[in-house]
Amino acid sequence: MEKIKIEGIKLSNELFQVNLRNRSTQENTISQFCQILAANQINIPFLSTTYLGRRMQVSCCMAVEDKSRVRNLFDSEPGLGGEVEFTPSVGLLSVFPHQSSLKIFGLSLYAIGKARLPLYGLASSLSALTFITDYIHLDKAAATLEEYLELPSNQHPIRSEIRVRQSSIVKKK
Repeated sequence: MEKIKIEGIKLSNELFQVNLRNRSTQENTISQFCQILAANQINIPFLSTTYLGRRMQVSCCMAVEDKSRVRNLFDSEPGLGGEVEFTPSVGLLSVFPHQSSLKIFGLSLYAIGKARLPLYGLASSLSALTFITDYIHLDKAAATLEEYLELPSNQHPIRSEIRVRQSSIVKKK
C-alpha cells in the first residue's frame, strides 16, 4: 500500500480530559465553563461539543498541572455539577493532511484501532485531524500512523513546547 503524503504530525504535552455529559442545551454550560476557566487563566488546547437532540456533551483537555484547580472549580460551581468525568494523563496527536483526501481520516482510525490504542475523542478541521489517547501511547500512535502516512523528508512527529522545570543547585564553599 502506498503511503499518503501529509504535512506533519504534532504531539502535545501531557494533558487531562474533562467530559461534561448529558447537559441540557437550554443551559449555558459551555459559556459558564469557559468564563470560569478564563477568569482563572486556564488554557483549553482542545474543546469539542456534541449535540444529541436536546442534550449535549462537552469534552476538553487542559494541562495536567491545572487538574486540581479545575477539579476544585467544578466542586465550587453548582451550575457545573451533573455528570463530570475526568480522564488523567492524555495527549493530543494532530495530523496535518494539507490538501489530502478524507481517506486519511479513515486510515488513521484504522491504524489506531489496529494498534489497539485507546481513543477518547477526536476532532477535525480544514487543517488538522486531532486524536486524544493516553499520553504514554503518543509516540506509539505516531509511529503507527507513520506506517500509512508519509511525512515530508527530514521531518518527524514534533512535540509541543515542553515545559522544563529547572532546579537551582547552590554549592557551599
